[in-house]
Amino acid sequence: MNKTTVIITTFDRNELLAFGLKSLSRQEVRHEIDILVVDDGTGGKGTEKIAAKYRADYLFTGQRNADKPDWRSWGIALNRGVEHIATENMVMCGPEMYYMTYLCLAKLLEPLDKDSKAMCIPYARDDKGTCLDRLKQGKGITGLWDGMPILNNKIGFCMAFKHKHYVDIGGCDDDFAKGRGWDDQDLVGRFLAYGLRYVQTHARAVHLYHSRNIPSKTSKTLNRPLYESRRGQIYRNGAKPV
Repeated sequence: MNKTTVIITTFDRNELLAFGLKSLSRQEVRHEIDILVVDDGTGGKGTEKIAAKYRADYLFTGQRNADKPDWRSWGIALNRGVEHIATENMVMCGPEMYYMTYLCLAKLLEPLDKDSKAMCIPYARDDKGTCLDRLKQGKGITGLWDGMPILNNKIGFCMAFKHKHYVDIGGCDDDFAKGRGWDDQDLVGRFLAYGLRYVQTHARAVHLYHSRNIPSKTSKTLNRPLYESRRGQIYRNGAKPV
């Protein structure tokens, strides 16, 4: 198995980031794992210290949106992070993803040893607050798994794939620059059109509770029409077929 970078894009969610990084720090994987925290937040919130505590690399990308947080883009932040990695495999996830067992990451990455076109996803549950509360109390959450709703993880909450494929198609579309939403569906749809395929693994992860963002006017008037207008176009940001 080849070296992997886990890229976590975060926007002022330090409490969730700390729990997510703690669960990552316990992973037992046969090869070297790098962790990169891409801070797309407003800055000065202590995110860098949390990354350092768990020996994760840190990159701040929030300069462009500190005064207009509604203009943030998960995809642009992920692109900037990918520019700083050189590993064969990559995992993209948010700060709220909590890895349930010590072998979660190993199970998530296992299919990439034999299937270079795999988009590996874990079984995932959507926390409604109980898991986060128990973690705050220093308690375990294993017994809560069956009672949580299933999370649709096919839009990239937590996904592993070959770094090369991300670069080949141009990564996330930088034109999704103003508003929230649709950039994740766009990326995954282009991966599928490029020939990648979902591979369900035996890894387990929980999407820890946080308040949901309400789509902005800009997201509705800009991002969705952009997504619809470019469906079927695999390559973006100047990338061309190789």
